[in-house]
Amino acid sequence: MHMKHFLSFVLLLFLFIAAQAQERTITGVVTASEDKQPIPGVAVTVKGTTVGIMTGIDGTYSIKVANEKAILQFSYIGYQKQEIVVGNITTIPVELIADFTKLDEVVVVGYGVQKKSLVTGAIAKINSEEIAKSNSLRASQALQGKTAGVVVMNNSGQPGDAVSVTIRGIGTNGNSNPLYIVDGLALDGGGLDFLNPSDIESIEVLKDAASAAIYGTRASNGVVLISTKQGKTGDKSSVSYEGYYGIQNPARKLDVTNSRDFMMLMNEAAANDNAVTAPFSPIQMDTLSRTNTDWQKEMFNANAVKQSHIITFQGGTDKSTYFSTFSYFKQDGIVAKGKSNFERFSYRLNTSKDFGIIKIGTNFALAAITSKGVTTNDFYNGTALVQALNMPEYIPVKMPDGSWGTPALFNHPIQEISNPIALTSSLNSITKTYKGVGSAYAELDFGKITPALKGIMFKSQYGAEYTTVYNRTYTPIYKLDAHYLNELNNVTEAIDIYQKYTITNTLNLDKTIGDHHINVVLGQEAYKDTRDNLNGSKNTVNFDDLDHAYLDNATNVASAVAGGYLKEHTLSSLF
Repeated sequence: MHMKHFLSFVLLLFLFIAAQAQERTITGVVTASEDKQPIPGVAVTVKGTTVGIMTGIDGTYSIKVANEKAILQFSYIGYQKQEIVVGNITTIPVELIADFTKLDEVVVVGYGVQKKSLVTGAIAKINSEEIAKSNSLRASQALQGKTAGVVVMNNSGQPGDAVSVTIRGIGTNGNSNPLYIVDGLALDGGGLDFLNPSDIESIEVLKDAASAAIYGTRASNGVVLISTKQGKTGDKSSVSYEGYYGIQNPARKLDVTNSRDFMMLMNEAAANDNAVTAPFSPIQMDTLSRTNTDWQKEMFNANAVKQSHIITFQGGTDKSTYFSTFSYFKQDGIVAKGKSNFERFSYRLNTSKDFGIIKIGTNFALAAITSKGVTTNDFYNGTALVQALNMPEYIPVKMPDGSWGTPALFNHPIQEISNPIALTSSLNSITKTYKGVGSAYAELDFGKITPALKGIMFKSQYGAEYTTVYNRTYTPIYKLDAHYLNELNNVTEAIDIYQKYTITNTLNLDKTIGDHHINVVLGQEAYKDTRDNLNGSKNTVNFDDLDHAYLDNATNVASAVAGGYLKEHTLSSLF
């Protein structure tokens, strides 16, 4: 080797060893300053580089840096960004400080409002502008990625399916669902599908025990307070429209083998198992490889439509306000065309009138929802997408005679795997939901009776929800193989009627005396909800389609089954 080249090599080797000596791993735990709890999902990056990781579920991180001059950046929604010079230490614990840049912002708390600067509990707020950016179907989806400590996960990709909301972990009762309060009314998280996200003024999340305590044990998993929009006093009447129209497609498909490669692998597997004959002869491989069915493509609904249209009327005088919307939303699923979709018509009217001493108001909403769905995907229950990934490509969707192509027809039985298009064609279900939710309140300001009573308010509110859910399912006759078959067609119908009533009375004292501020709330609340169910099923339907599948059109009297029940729940409290 030439001496010059040798010296260059030695120099490069020395620089490489020096760089390796300087590079080291930094570890630590990221916690919240207010409660010292670990924060998962914090972005940890090396400033000026593309190196970065996220903290784990226990708030821990581990990241490599080039030298002691490296600067680590820690950022998370709702907290101030921090930058720390690494120096000569290898363990760096970090406490993130909540971002209090909006301390004068008014937030909704239990049965009232307060300035954020006066709130000592952990409360997060999402305003209407942030909600509008999400284009969400459900109000709870608007929380996704917007609030620290709140994890929102879609249970499936099916339109209209409920989401799971977890506030600072799963409670000890095994149920992670928070309590939802919409304009003062307690509602189930699964029953929020009537609420148009564009009608929401703000969402407050009460995350800790101190914030949520006023709601008792119902708030053990946190509270989500939703306030809908109101008209503004003095605003001129206005009419506006907002909407969008889009299409949906899968971001990607999984790579699978083609027909010839699949048969080759099956032959290799048989040879490794010392089989006497290969499953596929050369002639079979040449013949069958002419078919290469893309089962994923067959399952997906290309260019599935998602659209929303909203017309808003709002305005007010110096004494009264109104806010009203008509909205339409529809989303088609990207799996099983025509079998999975969600459609919602909704109307809202919020009004208020100030009579001086007394102010009255109403919040009223109507919704009509129609949804169809397929069995949501699970690796272990043999649902459509799992079937599509495991079906051999040499099997066609349909045979030349119009029958379904199945592994059994090709002497290739695969346990629990069959034609996914045939399986989804047998799923016929429709659910119709009609919901009315409303409340009326009267608010008495004692300060307008006499100045001596200024700061004392009494509010009485009555709310009710009435919901009818009708479900009908039709299962046709089919026989794909010994595992997937149904020898009698069947229809089931069920009606559920939900009724909820709430009456709330609160007396509020809010006074400032010198340097001292006093806020006292006394209240009473009574709540009742009932569920009335009626259901039935019957075999041998005269018509082979969902549109005509009703109990009266089924003739097998001996198979008829009927049932029903009534559930009630009441709650009364003083606070």
